[in-house]
Amino acid sequence: MKNKIQSLAKQLTYATGLQLILVAGSLSLLGFNLGRNTVIGEKEAHRADLPIVRLSARLSNKLSFPLIINQLNEAAIASDPNILRDFDRLSLRFWRQLRSFPVDYINYGAEDGSFIGIEKTKDGTFLHNEDSKRFGRGNMVVYSMTNNGERHNQKDIISGMSETHQEAWYLDTVKAGKPTWSEIYAWEDQPETFSISYNAPIFNNDNKLIGVVGVDMILNRLSTWLQEVWKDQSGLALIVESNGDIIASSEPNNILISSGKNIARANIKDLKSPLAILLSN
Repeated sequence: MKNKIQSLAKQLTYATGLQLILVAGSLSLLGFNLGRNTVIGEKEAHRADLPIVRLSARLSNKLSFPLIINQLNEAAIASDPNILRDFDRLSLRFWRQLRSFPVDYINYGAEDGSFIGIEKTKDGTFLHNEDSKRFGRGNMVVYSMTNNGERHNQKDIISGMSETHQEAWYLDTVKAGKPTWSEIYAWEDQPETFSISYNAPIFNNDNKLIGVVGVDMILNRLSTWLQEVWKDQSGLALIVESNGDIIASSEPNNILISSGKNIARANIKDLKSPLAILLSN
């Protein structure tokens, strides 16, 4: 039990304030407080049962993939910095990684505001998203990709993108000055999509920031994963932030609420599950 908890803590050591709550069929509860200088401990006196221990181990493993990918990309950039000037090469690299790892999005944002991101869609296809000088800054151009990972047909163009990176994946990483988990944020080009990401700043030989490379995990897909892992168990499994905002739920319809055209993340207080109500009190 102790080793499992420490393993998860190591994977998320930079996720300030993130909290995981896994609820079994009765009142068994395992909670984690994850801070920059904190350790993980049990939140409740109740001992976690075996399904929760297994789930925490699988979650720890899943959350390790963004760290691995970032380390690989940091090493590749260090050995060949010119790859950052060739978005087609980066695109192919990210595409190959998305095929090999269970993550949803891999991207690079340069200090001048340009951006390249490769997205794995729900149906398993891939999209090349780019905002760069060659296509006109301020426009996110979306392309389909071939079976060989090459940019193919233009599918969409999203105008009015910010001149500089304003999302948490970039801002949180620049502020930290080292690899870190971001706060959860909505995508600028897809405001109905929320994700959490692990990112690393990239510096040149003069220690000047030149960009950020990172990996996203989309919340509704994390919930789908949680639903599949928890399908043979009773009760509810939740991953929440310390303020109660839901990151993932074994009941995926729980994670977002809508009011008119506005979409926001649900809080544990919004759930009607008796267990969730008990936890929110």
